[in-house]
Amino acid sequence: MVGSAPWVLGAAATIFTRHYVMAVTPAYRRAYPWHYFRPIAHKKRCLKGNANVAVCHTRRIDFDEHYPVYHEYIFDRHEDGDMFPPSREQFDQFLGSVRDCTTFLEFRVDNRLIGCAVVDVLPNALSAIYTYFDPVHSSRSLGTLAVLRQVALANELGLKYLYLGYWIADCQKMRYKTNYRPLELLRENAWKICE
Repeated sequence: MVGSAPWVLGAAATIFTRHYVMAVTPAYRRAYPWHYFRPIAHKKRCLKGNANVAVCHTRRIDFDEHYPVYHEYIFDRHEDGDMFPPSREQFDQFLGSVRDCTTFLEFRVDNRLIGCAVVDVLPNALSAIYTYFDPVHSSRSLGTLAVLRQVALANELGLKYLYLGYWIADCQKMRYKTNYRPLELLRENAWKICE
């Protein structure tokens, strides 16, 4: 189990002493090949329950189509955060300056956008940037589906890791990151398996 001691990522430690960096890993120095990643029961139910969700990879998104989904997501899930209240300008700044390595996983039902995962494709990993979805579809567990689809995409691309980004142990909204195993945490400038 992870404690609350400061785990650091270089110079970021001076700013983020309680922030953790974690990565879902299908391999740790080749000890855990991809086939060891097995979705547990609720993840299998998520995949089965979302069999009718089409996942499209795209390099560009229709901002007019995506913004209403993002707006409703922020309003529903992050009313207490610094992204609230959502605005079109904020959305355009956040997602409008994509990098060459950025791709979008659009989630659609009957061709209607219900969610999106923003991902950077790096030389050895996928880096999960942000996921948003229509709160009307919360019962679908689209956040879980997004992570599972990112694991599958990393596998398809032959990448070793999926980085879920910073983790704040005391933040309820980030606890989902500990649901994916095996995982590694960066502590004292070294990656360590966390069971």
